[in-house]
Amino acid sequence: MSKNNMEFLDVLDEKGNPLKISKPRFQIHRDGDWHRTVHVWILNSRHELLLQKRSAEKESFPNFWDISCAGHMAAGQTSVDAAIREAREELGMAIQEKDLEYLLTLRSRSMEHGGAFVDNEISDVYLVKKDRAISEMRIQKEEISEVKWIPVDILKEVLASERQDFAPHKEEYEKLFNILGTHFSL
Repeated sequence: MSKNNMEFLDVLDEKGNPLKISKPRFQIHRDGDWHRTVHVWILNSRHELLLQKRSAEKESFPNFWDISCAGHMAAGQTSVDAAIREAREELGMAIQEKDLEYLLTLRSRSMEHGGAFVDNEISDVYLVKKDRAISEMRIQKEEISEVKWIPVDILKEVLASERQDFAPHKEEYEKLFNILGTHFSL
């Protein structure tokens, strides 16, 4: 489903409990409802993370570098199914449930366009270890303008420099680097 279509999302309370209501995505963001998303970080055997540059057409953070792939969980969809779908849609990458390593769940709140776009998300964060040449990826042009691999240590340095062209996921970056350092000695 194209993200610009009438995509329905489940509405949650602030603790993440379903309210048994689904609304169109634009209404969720207009009303500031809590909803679920997935974030998938892709790590290759050279200890590089795949980054995507968000399309200039995106509602939030256009032209910013961001997570390998991410997106909303459609109404009734599981986190795992959403992660698999996002990798396929955004990167043309086939992943399976066994490829997904659950890392953590985060809550985030942001507001853009003078409050007209409110993003209250509860995000399940996954890691996928996969080697894939950029030339083999089929990026979804409506979502992504570019992808690149970046060594984890270089990404840490870039984010420490407080560059303004990265999506603001400070807590997620810190937790990801801690997990990678602890479990993968990066």
